[in-house]
Amino acid sequence: MKINKFFVFTFAITAIFFVSNFINNKVVSATNLVNINTADVTELDTLPGIGPAKAAAIIAYREANGPFSTIEDIMNVSGIGETTFANIRDFITVGDDPGDGGGDGDGDDDDGRILTSIVITTLPTKLSYTIGSQLDISGLVVTGTYDDNATSTETITVSEVSGFNSSVATTSQILTISHNGQQATFSISISGNSSSGSGGTISAHYYQNELSNYVEPTNIFEISAGRDRLSYVNLPINFEAKYKKSTDVASKKCEYLWTFGDGSSQAGEKLEHIYKYVGDYNIVLNGTCGDLHSVSRTIVKVVEANLSLNQNLDNSLQISNQGDYEINLYGWKIQSGGQAYDFPLDTIVSAGKSVTISPEYLQIPIVGNEIILADASGQGITQIGAGNLALGTEREIALADVERFVGEYKRLTQVKVPTTLAVTVPVVPEIPIVVNNETIINNNKIADEGIPLTAAVAEIPSFGFWSKLFHPVRTIQQAFYQ
Repeated sequence: MKINKFFVFTFAITAIFFVSNFINNKVVSATNLVNINTADVTELDTLPGIGPAKAAAIIAYREANGPFSTIEDIMNVSGIGETTFANIRDFITVGDDPGDGGGDGDGDDDDGRILTSIVITTLPTKLSYTIGSQLDISGLVVTGTYDDNATSTETITVSEVSGFNSSVATTSQILTISHNGQQATFSISISGNSSSGSGGTISAHYYQNELSNYVEPTNIFEISAGRDRLSYVNLPINFEAKYKKSTDVASKKCEYLWTFGDGSSQAGEKLEHIYKYVGDYNIVLNGTCGDLHSVSRTIVKVVEANLSLNQNLDNSLQISNQGDYEINLYGWKIQSGGQAYDFPLDTIVSAGKSVTISPEYLQIPIVGNEIILADASGQGITQIGAGNLALGTEREIALADVERFVGEYKRLTQVKVPTTLAVTVPVVPEIPIVVNNETIINNNKIADEGIPLTAAVAEIPSFGFWSKLFHPVRTIQQAFYQ
């Protein structure tokens, strides 16, 4: 059969024309630089070696992981390796604003803030590799801290991770994340290929459990200012910085600065502070450890103490908390005769309740019948005489105490004592007297109690030597009127 040379020549030219036109159309559309962060399936399909399936995979990855930061990130998509990337790298772009973590690469964001540190808050899901594996940073979460103390989750790409080498087996390979001038590290392991072909690792361990993938986290520095607190004016309150550090940070010098919300601040890991006024104060703790920074805060509510002090007949002291909150008496002291009793740590009195302190624990003399309950600043309540609280010129005498002294009077003297007891109160006219919560201005009697007040002690019958010796008048005078 004789073949027409002209026909063959014409067919070849036509075929070359159609093939060339197809290729040129694909390349021309690609030279417009396809934005892989915004392109749809049709646009992606114009790239060499990217068909509808790979285009759909690119879009699915983009929707699940956010925009691509660099064009190299497209190799994280399943089915796109180095060969495919080499064919399309000159035809793709990520645009001018690839995402919230990209910036312009100079260490600041679009608002001009400067990134000061990055911390790995969640390690990648895959930390164990076999020889020949590719790096997978899926699940990696990195938090960045900026110069205004704000934090944000940073977008990290494979190209920003260095140190990966899967050509040799190793139990610990350190990988470094370099992002906008800041660095963080984590560790992976690479094992030899399994001879069983299952992708696992052969070992001679007695137990069949899978090998642990745990890797010590790095660049971890977290602090806490503690829980919300209650304190009182002029009383000390303790603050202590609690922290968590990874082993690579433990050797670094760390500093802590407390801002107390009342206009004062102090540096230190553990310290005390005294508030002078009532209020709700915001406490801010700033911690710095090397190039890492952490912030925490809490609230302290400061209230005024509302206490009363009574001395009982056996010299024990009753302290009543008349406030709306429990109070810690640590920092308070009882003073008498130039000596002081300091309350131990965490001596708590509930709101509306009282506690009684035994003389056995006080172990201080009561000199001049004056006892002072004072806070750390020296302010407090003054107790004069025995029985009840005395403030200024107002006196309060409990009827129950009078009755107890009457009984003691009868026992010692063995004589009949009138039902009314005459006593002397060294007060000037028109000074109020409080009896059983009733204020009396008239100094001639105590209303409804049948206890007259006279200018001198009631006449006492004559007694023998021993009766005079143990006469209770002096006791009564000292207890009620001095």
